[in-house]
Amino acid sequence: MYSTFKFNISDLKPYLRWFILGGTIFFLAKALKDHWQEVLAIRIIGPGWTYLTLACAVTLCAHIFSGWVWSWILQGLNQPVRGLWAVRVYLITNIAKYLPGNVWHFYGRIRSAQAVGVPLLSASVSVLMEPLLMSAAALLLALACTPKLNLVSTWQYS
Repeated sequence: MYSTFKFNISDLKPYLRWFILGGTIFFLAKALKDHWQEVLAIRIIGPGWTYLTLACAVTLCAHIFSGWVWSWILQGLNQPVRGLWAVRVYLITNIAKYLPGNVWHFYGRIRSAQAVGVPLLSASVSVLMEPLLMSAAALLLALACTPKLNLVSTWQYS
């Protein structure tokens, strides 16, 4: 009798994907509902559309580049993944960033990497390294742009 109630987690995988997607849509819809009056008050006129389009394009390019960086991290860990695959996974899983907890995009990347044969340790390390490398790059950029440090002129003459 116990064997009839045996539970297999892999049976839930298709439903879990839809549950996460539904959760994402629910929380985005709730945020839109809670701030609907503010959204209605926004009026985009003239050059505002140009700025909005440029901002969306820059954001998309930044996310695409981050996906490529993630593929380079995986390749640096001796995992044979294609750059286009990594960009696609990165863009799809990044939507889950807006779910409560702010960890579901990392989980999605790890699971997607495992699905193509990347070991759990390599997938986890790659996902952890990506934001750390972004932070290090931002710190270096901030230091280079700080006028009092004058690092840019020092680099030019070295």
